[in-house]
Amino acid sequence: RLPSSIYLLAKDELGKIEPVLPWRGQATDLIVGHGALELGQRRSGQLVQSTKSWLSHRQVDRREAILPWGSEAPRKVSPLQASAFILSHIRAAWNHAFPASPIEAQDVALTLPASFDEEARALTLEAAQQAGFGELYLLEEPQAACYHFIRNQENLGVLAKGKMLLVVDIGGGTTDFSLVLIDTTGQKKTSLKRVAVGDHLLLGGDNLDQALAYQLDPRQISALSASRLAALVQQTRKAKESLLGQEAPDSVTLTVLGGGSRLIGGSQKFTVERAQLVEQVETGFLPLEALDTKVQKSDYAVHTLGLPYESDAAFTRHLAAFLASHRDEISAATGANMPDVVLFNGGLFNSDLLKNRVLEQLNQWSDSPIIVCDASEPNDAVAKGAAQYLRSLAGESERIESGVAHSLLLKLADGQFLGLLPKGTPKEEQIKLSQTFKVK
Repeated sequence: RLPSSIYLLAKDELGKIEPVLPWRGQATDLIVGHGALELGQRRSGQLVQSTKSWLSHRQVDRREAILPWGSEAPRKVSPLQASAFILSHIRAAWNHAFPASPIEAQDVALTLPASFDEEARALTLEAAQQAGFGELYLLEEPQAACYHFIRNQENLGVLAKGKMLLVVDIGGGTTDFSLVLIDTTGQKKTSLKRVAVGDHLLLGGDNLDQALAYQLDPRQISALSASRLAALVQQTRKAKESLLGQEAPDSVTLTVLGGGSRLIGGSQKFTVERAQLVEQVETGFLPLEALDTKVQKSDYAVHTLGLPYESDAAFTRHLAAFLASHRDEISAATGANMPDVVLFNGGLFNSDLLKNRVLEQLNQWSDSPIIVCDASEPNDAVAKGAAQYLRSLAGESERIESGVAHSLLLKLADGQFLGLLPKGTPKEEQIKLSQTFKVK
């Protein structure tokens, strides 16, 4: 897996630190992926992360060189450039591995959060063009996860037992909820139609990493520099994965190295207890709530400067709000207040403990046990599902119907809105207006 991280080399590092990659024409002033994360532990002010989140951040100019945010480093890049750098890296890696079949000659599906607005989608396409990609398809990540699940007929049979599928997609930086209608009344055995998409939530595993770091010994934390605090957050991510995984230890010890001549002597040690982490998850991030619970405005979530993370860190409350806002669609499909099938996707669900906690909440809300679609590959399902989607375009597998995720409106001078494109409009459908409009 390639972390979406970029390390911008400083002047004193140029020529001393070089990316060791097998292809020619690589950039010599930046490093992408795991190497970027490692170097970023030493100089956090040169590390760019969360590129997708920045690309969808509407309160900043995404074409302006603002990243790394809050850094005093002389060199910065825009969210658009950062996205293009990562896509260029992927393109170069593919073309090196398959020189006889360059990526420019392939059908390419580029996945993005379902909740991306039109501007974020357009910027994604622009970044891909800058990176040298040709024509490509944009595909919502929860849909891609569905395509991965229905790649064989047995799984379609699992879906046919229900009426509506809930996709819960929680990654490192974002959370996506989607509803997919399951229809077994047509000529085909099972047809699927995505009918609802949630808001773009900047809330994910990264928030848990940050919260865990900040809840260690406050006196030691307050003495850490910004770069060493960033290094600690990188380590708490690894600690979280270990402590919430299978055969987890009771505790993990983290070591943050000192700086300069005190590299070893100035190091600090932190101990993370599994019991403390589990309690933090269950009370702060995945509390069991009533279905009518509202999203709260609280200070529990740790905010990274610049990105508008959700002030309420509880995934379960955001999920309750999403289900409440689509109560009519759910009731019409299932005759109840809950979807009857669920599919989990995203890196957070590498942990069975976290998956079972969300499932416990859903079953607490539901009158009958929810059917679980076991995708078993939360890290790779989106990529493999995107390939399956391309097969569906060629008529080689089932298609998931999906129209426009959100209505497109034009705001008029008097404060009213004119509907241009209704939610759910099928892709590639041409619409002819019955009236003629003039726009100033």
